[in-house]
Amino acid sequence: MTGTGGISERDRPIRPAGAGGGTPAGSDEALVKRAMRGDAEAFEAIVTRYQDRIYNLIFRMTGSADEAEDLTQETFLKAYRALPGFRRGSQLFTWLYRIAVNAVYSHGRRERRRRETEGISLDAEPVGSEETGGIVSIPDRASPPPDSVLEAADINERVQKAILDLDEEYRSVVLLRDMEGLDYGQIADLIGISRAAVKSRLHRARLELARKLKDLNG
Repeated sequence: MTGTGGISERDRPIRPAGAGGGTPAGSDEALVKRAMRGDAEAFEAIVTRYQDRIYNLIFRMTGSADEAEDLTQETFLKAYRALPGFRRGSQLFTWLYRIAVNAVYSHGRRERRRRETEGISLDAEPVGSEETGGIVSIPDRASPPPDSVLEAADINERVQKAILDLDEEYRSVVLLRDMEGLDYGQIADLIGISRAAVKSRLHRARLELARKLKDLNG
C-alpha cells in the first residue's frame, strides 16, 4: 500500500504486531505532537507502530485480506486528516481503533446498499437472544495446533466464519475484548456505548459463538 507514508504490502492475512519493522522510538504522545506540527516522519512512526494491529482487527471483522488492506490504508488516511482534532491526553491506539471500526461499519453499509441496489437478498438469521449460558474460547493464532496443522486450520476457519456471521455490533465487541484484549472502558469509549452495553453485547456474542461452535467445546 502507498499513500500514507509507507504502509507496506502484506502477503498474509494475520501479522504479528511489529512485523513491519522495529518499534519506532518515542512515546505516542511525543509522536502525535510532532505529527500535528507537520512532521511526516513522526506520522510514519505512528503508522509503523500500529498498522499491523489495525490490519489484524479489520481482517477479523471483514474476513477479507483485500478489504483489510484497503480499510487499513483508509484508516490511516483519515487519522492523518483528523490529527488536528486529536485530544491531548487521549490514548492513540483507542483513537485509531475507533477510526478503523467506523471505517469497517461504513464499508459494510456501502456494501449493503450496493447489494440492495443490485437486488441481492440480505435476509439473515438474527443473532439469537436466548441467553442459556456457555462461553466459547477463541483459539489464539499462536497456540499450538491440536492434533495436526490441518485440524488447527479447520478450527480457525470455523471460528473466523462464526465471528463473521455475528451482527457487526456483536462482532466488534467480541474481537476487541477477546482478541485485542481491550478492557470494558476502552471498548465503551471506542464504540461510543456504555460499559453495561459492552458487557451485554459481549455476553450475547459469546453465547451465539458458543451455539455455533458447540461441537468444538465438547
